[in-house]
Amino acid sequence: MQTIETEQTDRPIFKPSAETERIINRFKKALPSDIITWMEMHEITALKDKQKLRACVMTARKHLLSEDQACFAAVRGVGMKRLPPDEVVEQEGTTATKVRRTVKASLRRLSTVNPDDLPQQGAQHHRMTSAALGAIALCVKPSNLDKVKQVTLGNGRIDGSGALALFQK
Repeated sequence: MQTIETEQTDRPIFKPSAETERIINRFKKALPSDIITWMEMHEITALKDKQKLRACVMTARKHLLSEDQACFAAVRGVGMKRLPPDEVVEQEGTTATKVRRTVKASLRRLSTVNPDDLPQQGAQHHRMTSAALGAIALCVKPSNLDKVKQVTLGNGRIDGSGALALFQK
């Protein structure tokens, strides 16, 4: 990828490759529920290498999510689908389960280490990490998610501090 220096900041702005730009332009034309096949993406980009095409598609997805608030998901063996709003919500509903599983696995690994066997800074980091992961596990516990669900069903809105307050009870 090429970089372009800006006058306002020292941070470079990355310019997507020509292939990625073609995918971005095609994805922008997609309506919710439209599927862009892998074959079409190969034709648009003229890329033969599947890994390079995937990299371009992932960059395009990130770009469209941040710039156009458009979500795309893979359809196994077919291509990429522009998700309609209800499917975005449905798909993200599984995130709490994934997070909880990942956090619990990390906590199991951390539990194999005795902080007393570590240097002071390592022990402090171990305790801090364990506490943070424990808090996340508590927040994504199904019973606590049910509490958030009940509050949001009542008034339709909840902020971060309101959600945290529910977990303190």
